[in-house]
Amino acid sequence: MLTYLAILVFVFGTAVGSFLNVVILRHEKKPISGRSGCPKCGKTLEWFELIPVLSFLIQKAKCRGCGRPISWQYPLVEIMTGFVFVAIFFFLTDFYRVGSIFDIAFLSFGFSFLTLASIWGLLVAIFVYDLYHKIIPDDFVFPFIFLSLVWLFHSASSGEFFSSPSVSDMFMGPLFFLFFASLWYFSRGTWMGFGDAKLALGMGFLLGFSNGLSAFMLSFWIGAGVAVILFLYGTVIKKLDNIKVPLFLKNLGLKSEIPFAPFLVIGTALAFFFGVEFIDLINVFGF
Repeated sequence: MLTYLAILVFVFGTAVGSFLNVVILRHEKKPISGRSGCPKCGKTLEWFELIPVLSFLIQKAKCRGCGRPISWQYPLVEIMTGFVFVAIFFFLTDFYRVGSIFDIAFLSFGFSFLTLASIWGLLVAIFVYDLYHKIIPDDFVFPFIFLSLVWLFHSASSGEFFSSPSVSDMFMGPLFFLFFASLWYFSRGTWMGFGDAKLALGMGFLLGFSNGLSAFMLSFWIGAGVAVILFLYGTVIKKLDNIKVPLFLKNLGLKSEIPFAPFLVIGTALAFFFGVEFIDLINVFGF
């Protein structure tokens, strides 16, 4: 039964991912409402051209009107959102044993799922938007902070709608914010953006003390590793005449600006869904 429900949740997640693509691409450009169209030829898309993932595959990644390539962002965001929603579903099934739709546990499960789905939908949007534009819109991060605060006062494990969090969990958000805001202030925005500080505030509320520290460490480790790989790829390998390097890698160097929000989101996902503990990370490196 759980398998069938998970499939339905995945399909629902891909539909939400399709909507997130619209939000990401139309942000501050045009209203979200209105028919979707090809960004290259302007052709209005039919309903069968808007089926998440499937339409992309059936059309072989090309527009039916002009034949030009469709961005891989569309199916990737849809699939990513689908898997995130499945992860939320299984995360919550560890806490709930719902017997009836009239059971209080069912209502709490629904509240938990909608809250987490909204939170992670916003994080997916932040991930992709910052990757493209190196900025985190307030329209995305402020709702994330609010919903993370709501989650902080909601206890999924007890089946209650609201509960009192520990003092350490409550202050994790402000502590994260102050740390990242300090990096932004003293570096004058060269080390970290202020949007990252606002994102860290919501991270602290969402994860609490132990998982928050884990996400913090994972984000910096992953970010440092990726930065080294991209730098080497962009500055060393691109000098080899017989190797073709993607255009966006040719501009990488010591002064390259790499968005940090995607690493914060990845660290948050690892800590939230896999329960990576701060003390375990320390023990791994023998500290």
